[in-house]
Amino acid sequence: MSHTCQSCGGQIGRDCFNPGECAGITAQMAQQEHSQWQPIETAPKDTAVLTYGFGYEIAHYNTDLDAWVACWDHRPIRTPVGWMPLPESPMADKARK
Repeated sequence: MSHTCQSCGGQIGRDCFNPGECAGITAQMAQQEHSQWQPIETAPKDTAVLTYGFGYEIAHYNTDLDAWVACWDHRPIRTPVGWMPLPESPMADKARK
């Protein structure tokens, strides 16, 4: 699924890499995009995500190993096929107040 950014005119994920900063993407579109599995090739490599391959794993990309690794013990995992962002912490609302 792709969307055109109303602010910059780029295709989100190809030309527009900061849709959260562009005025053209709505919160509803962002929520819809982030509630579906996405190909692992599109996963950010600078943050932990929920991955799926041979099971579910919270993982991050380790550039030294050039591999996805489990966050809890840093062991390399088989290359996942999909990913989703992690949900917001239930404590996030309390932290904002």
